[in-house]
Amino acid sequence: RGGNSFMRRNDPRFAGGKRLVWMLLVIVTSFLLLSMRRLSGGSEFSLGSSRADIDNDIIQVLGLIDSNQDELIKWLSDAVRIQSVSVGEMRNNSGLESAREFYVNLAKRVGLDEIKIAGSNPGTVLAKRRGQASKPVLVYVHWDVQPAVDGQGGWAHDPFDVQAQGDRLYGRGVSDDKAAAIGWLWVIEQFNKAGVPLSVDIRIMAEGEEEIGSPQLKQVVDMESLEGGFLSGVKYMMVSDGSFVSDRPCVVQGTRGVVHFYVSVSGAPRDLHSGTFGGGVYEPLSEMSSLMASLSDGKGTVMVEGFKEIKYPRIDSEELKQFGLDVSEWERLAGTEKATTRVPEALLERVWGSPSVSVHGIGSSADFEAAAISGSASAHFSIRIPAGMNPDEVAETTVRHLKSKFEAFKTPNKLQISVTQKAPGFAVQSGSQLHAAISRAVKRARHVEPENARLGGAIPVAAFLSTANPESEVLVLPIGGRTDNAHGHESISRQDLHYGTRTFALILDELSRL
Repeated sequence: RGGNSFMRRNDPRFAGGKRLVWMLLVIVTSFLLLSMRRLSGGSEFSLGSSRADIDNDIIQVLGLIDSNQDELIKWLSDAVRIQSVSVGEMRNNSGLESAREFYVNLAKRVGLDEIKIAGSNPGTVLAKRRGQASKPVLVYVHWDVQPAVDGQGGWAHDPFDVQAQGDRLYGRGVSDDKAAAIGWLWVIEQFNKAGVPLSVDIRIMAEGEEEIGSPQLKQVVDMESLEGGFLSGVKYMMVSDGSFVSDRPCVVQGTRGVVHFYVSVSGAPRDLHSGTFGGGVYEPLSEMSSLMASLSDGKGTVMVEGFKEIKYPRIDSEELKQFGLDVSEWERLAGTEKATTRVPEALLERVWGSPSVSVHGIGSSADFEAAAISGSASAHFSIRIPAGMNPDEVAETTVRHLKSKFEAFKTPNKLQISVTQKAPGFAVQSGSQLHAAISRAVKRARHVEPENARLGGAIPVAAFLSTANPESEVLVLPIGGRTDNAHGHESISRQDLHYGTRTFALILDELSRL
């Protein structure tokens, strides 16, 4: 029916058809292998090898992460319900202790069986679970939060009761930092459910005083970094905190530090009638206003006497150019019509790599409507400092400046200055194994290359870890988006929560392959 078979094999038309069939087979096979890679989050796939088994394991874990998001939100909601406020007059010591115990119990539930508390209340939880291979990996998180009150700061409901509005979940701590604190434990639980053993020796450091500058943590880090300590021998350290700086996920290579100051000026033991005594007494509030005005040029640039002599390394201009900041979008996000500069690299330099001063509030003893001369005045301000700038030197120089300005008033009033927090900045170069592993994991989870970025805010633990462990690789890994409004009307998107937990799982997978 088909004619002579020998003639068909030697017929050019038959040879061309055969090549077409082989090409189709190659295309179909390639498509199947690519599909397998995509199911595994983009990892390499090798038929008939142990690598294939590894990929099958992570596929199972990712499948559980994708299908169990409601459980994750339940865990997160339970954590948010605990009012673990560490800041100021609203500090809730019982809430901090309850949050610590909640976290310890959850850590035990998912199999972290070596747990201790370092430091005084609320302390720092140090939890460990040994993996199949001795590859120690550290994850830092915190469970304390900023204050929040129903009816204030945009809250139209109890801030400690998670409420869903569209794709977003609203509640104090949902982004900063309980999403990460709970997310890592929940991801480990998905490994448990899948019957997939961890291939890395995971260690979690969770503290309860990050929002007030981690006053106990440096001592804990230094002690635990000694030989035989919790941090000894850990090569890869991830600070799971912060938020993205644009619409793309990022790996944070640096943060600024911060120094906080509280200042008071006291005069008469009572408020005075401005009609009777105005012009005849030295006024504390006027003096305080002059002191605060002497700190900056109104654009955040520090004008403290002697400040320019404090040396610090500058960010490489190429790093700033590569980020590609959209100034108009940055202005929209800030709610301002005009940034202090509209040159993208210069703006990034100002908010990432230069010192800046912000006055957070000025108060007085007199009622605002009373037309009185205040007997006393107080103020709170901070100076953000770039990585490499010495916070002790900043504090000493600023205190000296304030005292000099006050002495020039020739006033009988009394000045008091308190430095309440000193946290150094942090910076590392890209190109480390940890940076590459995290970047691959983010790309596998989100199908987009992460940005290399810095944060203008302070995350003291990053500097503590890198200083005490110079041989280790330290990076900051945010889970939340730039619109989360962490210290305000706080929220996180379900998408970031979902992709963030996928990223956590894939980071463990990537690190197990190093």
